[in-house]
Parts: sequence; C-alpha cells; structure tokens
Amino acid sequence: KMREGNISPASCNVYIKAFNGYLNWLLENEYIPEPLHIKHLKVEKKIIKPFSDSQLKAIISFKPSNFCEQRLHTLLLLLIDCGARIDEALSLKREDVDFDSLLIKVRGKGKKQRFIPFSIDLRKVLFKFLSKHKFDLVFCTRNGTKYSYGNCWRDFRILADKLGLKGVRVSPHSLRHTFARNYLREGGNVFYLSKALGHSNIQTTKLYIEVGTEDLQETHLKTSILSRLR
Repeated sequence: KMREGNISPASCNVYIKAFNGYLNWLLENEYIPEPLHIKHLKVEKKIIKPFSDSQLKAIISFKPSNFCEQRLHTLLLLLIDCGARIDEALSLKREDVDFDSLLIKVRGKGKKQRFIPFSIDLRKVLFKFLSKHKFDLVFCTRNGTKYSYGNCWRDFRILADKLGLKGVRVSPHSLRHTFARNYLREGGNVFYLSKALGHSNIQTTKLYIEVGTEDLQETHLKTSILSRLR
C-alpha cells in the first residue's frame, strides 16, 4: 500500500524497521508466541559520484571576499581534508582543534569522540579564519550561533553555480565520499579509513568506496593483455 502511494522503498524500510522493533517488543513481553519479522524491500543501490580533481581544485583555489564566503570555504576545505560528517564539522569548537598535533576532536554518532588528522595546509586556513572571530564555535554566525546545515548547503550550491560545478551532487556528503575514494586511491588503508570516517562497521565504509568507471578504465589500460603483448 505504501508503494502504491508512491512512497520509496527506502522510506518503506524506515517504517518496516520501526514495526519490526515493535514486533520484537511484543515477543519479549510474551504478547506473541513466536518471533515475527517483516522483510525489508530491495532498494536500488545508488553510487554517489565524487568530485573530480578539477572540481576540487576550483573549490580549493576559490578566493573568498567576505566573512560568510571565508567561513564556507574553510568548512569545505576541512571536509575535503578530513572526511568528517557535516554535523561533526559544524559542531566543532576552538578547544577541539589542536594546531600543534594537527588533530581535531569530533563528536560522531552516539556522541562517540574520535580524533582526525588534518594537514598543514588546512592548519593555515583554519588559523586564519579563527582570527576573524572570537566565538567558541569554529563555524559560527556573526553572532556566535551555530552555522546551520541548511544555510551551509544553500551557500555551497551558490558557490558551485559560481564555479560552474556540473555533473555531481553538490552536498557536504559528496565531499565525504570524495575523501574516502581519494584516501584509498592514494594508498590509504581501508581500516584506517573506517576509523577516520567514524564507522563502527567496516561494511559501512565499503559503501563509500565503490569503484568508479574512471578507475576501471585507468586500471584496464595498465593491465590489458593486448596492450602488453602486441
């Protein structure tokens, strides 16, 4: 019935998960004699296309002209450099940034804390931006309140239009996927990547590292038997 009402399979699975929780409660409290379970619907697997190197260069080389643009630019560079979740970045406080050890402390899902390394290049940008205000939150409004996710996404789309970024979903989460893919392409370890992303299950990490068509083409050129033996 939900599908007939044009509710997507993914949304149906949210309802199913909740109802299965209720069925488990019924069993635990002996309201039903045997376990009952509703199967989840099959969901089409969508591959999130990462930003290309040229698109990343456009973002990195952007020259902000005011506080709002500098805030957004610094935030995007942090996401590109660290792969943090957007809410982790927006909740970052001054005390969480260790400029000497090049580490930031973030609070992930379930309020679990972890440390993420960052580069010297990001340290320069972060230090310069933090000199622009005296508030506790790193990414704050002019009044010191939290920079909201909605405003961040809106500002990112405006910047993407200005830079002519096409063919990719413009969102902070796409930058997280880009970080993960680049991490492994450059020789990073999947277990370290899982730690950096804050995943408790490595299977979740594997969803972030779907091999792209460009990678397959590049590898095929290097491993083609015909190219090697002709």
